[in-house]
Amino acid sequence: MKKINLFGIAIVLIGISISACKKKYDDSKEVAPPVSSPEKIAAALNGTWKMTNALHVDEKSLVKESMNISDFLTSESGQVPNIIFNTADSSFTVDTTNLVLNLFELSSGKWSFDDNRYPSRIILKDLNGNPSSELIIGKNLLSPAPQINFVSSVNCGAEKAFSYNVSFFKNN
Repeated sequence: MKKINLFGIAIVLIGISISACKKKYDDSKEVAPPVSSPEKIAAALNGTWKMTNALHVDEKSLVKESMNISDFLTSESGQVPNIIFNTADSSFTVDTTNLVLNLFELSSGKWSFDDNRYPSRIILKDLNGNPSSELIIGKNLLSPAPQINFVSSVNCGAEKAFSYNVSFFKNN
């Protein structure tokens, strides 16, 4: 019995000594500076984004059948739709010169993120600040190959009939 009590006391003393050696964690210090900031994310958006892929998706189909329509959105001279973002004044310009179809409702306006710290969408607005359409951030803007996607749905009554899915990659 005495051995069990001495063994128990020894375990308790070892536990106390180990916890006494442990440094307290200081919550006020940052472990490392953040990799991303709203300024870095906005700077990564700045520049020209060119269309790389466009799909026409049948929304009524069970398997969401799609057809590549990139050639249809490309002019005879090889011009593809592009979006130019300017982070200095939060403006954008859509260039669809000589193209058959302009999927965007606007040719220019203002843009903003849905969340400045962790954006998942870019909201395109007219010059009065009214939201017109959205771009989905497909790949992180700070990654080596960032991607944004434009999705436009066409309804038949209250039901989606088909949609256009257009992908853009940064040109510069």
